[in-house]
Amino acid sequence: MANVELFLPETEIFSLLSIPRSDIERLAVLPFRWLRYVMYTVCGARGELTTPDGSIVDYDKTAIPDGENKYHYIPSGKLSFGVSDCCSQCSTCADDLAFIDDQGLSDRNTILSVSESSSTMADLSGQSSNRRAFTQAVLRRDRPVCVVTQAHRRICDAAHIIPHSKGDEYIANVFRLRSRNGEVPPSSIDDVTNGVLLRKDLHAMLGYGEIAFIKTPNYELEPEHIKRFKRGGPRDHITLQFLKKPDNYDPITLEANCRLGPVPPDRAFTYGANIDALFQGEGRSLPSTTILDYFYGIAAYKYWHSGVSTAIVEHRQNYRAQLTPALTYGVTEYDSGAGEEEDSDNDENHSEYLPSLQEPSQEHKISRGDERRIGQVMDEANTTLMWYKGIKQREATECKEKDGKKEERDKVIEWRNHLDLEMS
Repeated sequence: MANVELFLPETEIFSLLSIPRSDIERLAVLPFRWLRYVMYTVCGARGELTTPDGSIVDYDKTAIPDGENKYHYIPSGKLSFGVSDCCSQCSTCADDLAFIDDQGLSDRNTILSVSESSSTMADLSGQSSNRRAFTQAVLRRDRPVCVVTQAHRRICDAAHIIPHSKGDEYIANVFRLRSRNGEVPPSSIDDVTNGVLLRKDLHAMLGYGEIAFIKTPNYELEPEHIKRFKRGGPRDHITLQFLKKPDNYDPITLEANCRLGPVPPDRAFTYGANIDALFQGEGRSLPSTTILDYFYGIAAYKYWHSGVSTAIVEHRQNYRAQLTPALTYGVTEYDSGAGEEEDSDNDENHSEYLPSLQEPSQEHKISRGDERRIGQVMDEANTTLMWYKGIKQREATECKEKDGKKEERDKVIEWRNHLDLEMS
C-alpha cells in the first residue's frame, strides 16, 4: 500500500490517498510520475512528491522501493481554491489548489432554482434537441463504433464524461477553476469535448468511476509512462484505464497472445487491458484534457481516498460551493435580499443544498389542480412500489381497510375513556 499524504503549507499534514501497490503496478510504468499526476488531478495543483524527510523522489524509478509506503505531495501554489480573477493561465494562478467535487459522479448534485426548473420543464423539446445534437456530434467524431471495443453503435451510448445533469454552469466553473492548458471552454454540458461513444456496459462503469480516461502526454506523463494497449496514431493517446481492477484481469494471457500476433481490441479488453481509445471519424474536437483530468481525479479519490480530515472536508466544501449553483427560489423575482450584503456569520453554515425559507409569491403557490396531479403521481408511485415488493392490489386494499377499521376502533376507545373520566 502506498500512502500519499498532502502537505498544505502552514496547515496540518493529512492522508489523502492510499493506493495498493498492485493497482500502481497495473496502471503505471513509472509509478512516481503517475502518483504525481494523480495528486494533481485530485487537488488541481502541480507539486512535488517527496519522502517524509523532504527528499524529492526519483521520478524515473520503475518500482516503489521495498519498505517505503508513505510520501508527501507538496503543492507549489498557494492555499486557495481555483484560479483568481486575474487570469487562468499565469504561473501564479496555475498552481493554486482546486480540489475535485467528491460528489462529481452523482447525477443528483446539480441544483436548479424554481424559476430555472419551471423553464426547464417547459422546454423539454429544447433539451432533447441539444441531446440529439450532442449524440450526432459524438458519432461524427468517433465513427459509429465504441472508441474502446469497436462495438457497433446499436449497443453504444454517446456518454457524457461530466454527467449531463450537472448542467452548463457546473462545467463552466470546472474550466474557470481548473483549466491550465489554454483550452477553449466548452459551449455547454452537451459540448462534444465532454462526450465519448462507449459500449453500454462501459458507459455504466464510467458513471460509477470504475474506469477513467487519461490523456498523454500531459504535464507529467508521456504515453510510455503508463500501462496501455497501444493502437492508433499520434492524436489518439487517450487511454481507458480500469481504476477498479476488473475481475477478468489476466496480463499473462494477454502478453502471450500479443507474442503470437496482433490482438483485436475487443480481445484485449476481455483480459482487462488498459486500451488506447480510437477516434476514427471526422473533426478534431477530442475529449477535453481539463475534463478528463478532472474526472480522473474524482474517480481516483472515490477508490483510493484514505480517510477524512477536517481540513480536506472544509476545502472540498468551499470548492464545491463554487462549482454548484446555489438553490434559491427565484432570487431575481422574490428574494427581498437581492443586492444586499449577506450576513457573514451565516456563510460558514450555508449550504447550496438548503432551500431558502422565504415564502414563495402568490403566483407560485400550488393550486388544487396541481395537488390532484401530485396525488395521482404519488398513487402511481405507490402502485409501482407495491408491484416491486410483490404486493397485490387486493392485498393492499384489504390492509388499508383493516388499518381504517383499527383507527376507528381506537378513536371509539379513546372517546369512551374520556367520557368515563368526565362522569367520574
